[in-house]
Amino acid sequence: GTPLSTAMAAYPKCFSPFVLNMVEMGEVNGRLDVAFERVATVTEKELKVSGKAKSALIYPIILLALAVAMTIFLSVKVVPTFAQLFIDFGGELPGITKVMMGISDFLQGYWHVLILGIIALIVLIKVLWSKRNCRKYMERALRKVPVYKSICISKIMGKYARVVSSMLDSGVSVIKTLSVTKGSLQNVDYEDSFNTVISEVKTGIPIHQALDNTGLFTPLAVSMTKIGEESGKISELLANTAEFYEEETERKIASAMTLLEPIMTIVLGVIVAFIVASIILPMFDMYSIIG
Repeated sequence: GTPLSTAMAAYPKCFSPFVLNMVEMGEVNGRLDVAFERVATVTEKELKVSGKAKSALIYPIILLALAVAMTIFLSVKVVPTFAQLFIDFGGELPGITKVMMGISDFLQGYWHVLILGIIALIVLIKVLWSKRNCRKYMERALRKVPVYKSICISKIMGKYARVVSSMLDSGVSVIKTLSVTKGSLQNVDYEDSFNTVISEVKTGIPIHQALDNTGLFTPLAVSMTKIGEESGKISELLANTAEFYEEETERKIASAMTLLEPIMTIVLGVIVAFIVASIILPMFDMYSIIG
């Protein structure tokens, strides 16, 4: 006899506050089918955007892994052989070859230190990210990267519009909607700003004005919220806004990946050229000595 929303609330790791509130309202108004349809829509949109990002990163990650593997192989197996051969002929190694020899010696003698250092760095980043105050500054640093900043803001605006639209359309109260939306934005600065938004809305300030006061929301999101409040169609207008930002996020991710692929190719080419030069230059000098 326990209500579905109450039973689901016992598993907070599986069901978000958004899902729980939507199910609860579906139980209250007798439209659980509609509630679950809206939950599915929001979830599908979110998975679609994250899936696009993950798919777009596959090629750059492969190039990066190839560059690292090639650098290690050539540094450890190829460069030392040619360098030693040149030394045996009594030649002076060029500076670029000395650099590669230093890298080779480090990789061969301290490879375990390098691996431990990488693992320690990953663990440190995860620990700092798990701390709210540290994550706030890390997120601010990331938002200073031009391309990432644009994608991040579009994603947050789309999430805000989608959650608010779905919840208000299901009959959830404004304050409850804003409280749940706060936890859905997944960004410390935006979550903190929503504390102020909720406080101001409780005093009678319109939602759009409270959002505008934070200085974090885009003019489009604020304007559409304002028009929705004035016309009484906030759910409909924010649903359209969500569609716009979700499509914009996908476009920006695609554009970023289109830019990243040639950059990664150039970086790989530079690494290969550097290694090849460290091998070829001593060979020319060796031919001179032989001559």
